[in-house]
Amino acid sequence: QLLMQRSLALIAQHYEIDQAQADRVQARLFNNPSISTEWSMRPASGSFFDVAQPTGQKAVHVEQLVRIGGQRSLAVQAAAQRVKLSEAEYAELAAALRFQL
Repeated sequence: QLLMQRSLALIAQHYEIDQAQADRVQARLFNNPSISTEWSMRPASGSFFDVAQPTGQKAVHVEQLVRIGGQRSLAVQAAAQRVKLSEAEYAELAAALRFQL
């Protein structure tokens, strides 16, 4: 019991299981759109930027990633496999440490 609570290797491996589970949850979610803006402003004294409009140039970009043909479900399955792999690595490490003890 103390080995499970105080072994840094086991604690670190347990956090990897938690990370794999969080990755599985994220794989199930849809991607959010990303929005970016560009601003080129002309100073009042002289033309620092050569832009078409007298007050400067502004641009807004909106992007949405769309996954096609089962890519999302395959990503969820791969994340689930990584969770199982992390749990197996944890069990293997715990068995090895018990054997050494």
